[in-house]
Amino acid sequence: MPDVFWKRDTLTGNWFGLRDTLEERGVAFGLDYTFDVLGVVAGGVSRKVATLDDWDLTMTVDAEKLVGWQGASFFVYGLGTGGRNPSKYVGDAQTVDNIEAPDTWKLYEAWYQQQLLDGRLSLLLGLYDLNSEFDVIETASLFLNSSHGIGIDYSQSGLNGPSIFPVTSTAARVRFNPTEQTYALFAVLDGVSGDPNDSHGTQIIWRGSDGVLLASELGYVQGSLDGEGEDPYVKFGIGGWYYTANFDRIDGVDADGDPLRGAGSFGIYGLAEAMLWHEEDRAQGLSGW
Repeated sequence: MPDVFWKRDTLTGNWFGLRDTLEERGVAFGLDYTFDVLGVVAGGVSRKVATLDDWDLTMTVDAEKLVGWQGASFFVYGLGTGGRNPSKYVGDAQTVDNIEAPDTWKLYEAWYQQQLLDGRLSLLLGLYDLNSEFDVIETASLFLNSSHGIGIDYSQSGLNGPSIFPVTSTAARVRFNPTEQTYALFAVLDGVSGDPNDSHGTQIIWRGSDGVLLASELGYVQGSLDGEGEDPYVKFGIGGWYYTANFDRIDGVDADGDPLRGAGSFGIYGLAEAMLWHEEDRAQGLSGW
């Protein structure tokens, strides 16, 4: 059978064996490209069509395989986004397409992770996407609309949103798995992601007035959506966040009509998803959240 690119596991092939050699030594590369076309055909603000795209370039290094550094790994993620903003044609406040972002290229993530206690405990430091681990619902990730991703109460919190797509911030994250099914997550992040006045490139700015964002989540996960193992997939979680900076309050103004200032901004959330029914091939079935 001819080697046609749409039947390969990877679009660019095995690089004459170099890809396998690198992965055996702990170095893996990834390149994903997404191109979306959305048009308003009824209602909305304007009957227009928008195109937008997203480039994701990643490199993962298993330092234990590469240099014998037990439990250590590194991750670098370059992001390129472009196109129009279909939400302004629709009039949607929650973002119609989950890859909507300004035209720019940036270093999106760059972190070091250390596994301890046979993998039950891990520490992470660096430029980090909070939503890669917090408030994640695997079933909902099939959908384009951002309402099915991280909750809007969380995504629109803070001065420039938390550290999620398309703007991330520096963070320190701890993950602990007391058992195979349970986990606890805690992270401390810059209170303001990027620069609210400049959406281009990678902006890492530390100001005392920004404060920090404290994030936590406790959860239970059994099985997996890909059908591995005999246990049906189930996930429950509860989490919360707290900003230490001062914010304009929405429930009062001073004598001059300016918003009152208050310390802290916080919220809590819960999540639940499960494989409700599966076929003989356990990766196929019906799941919900």
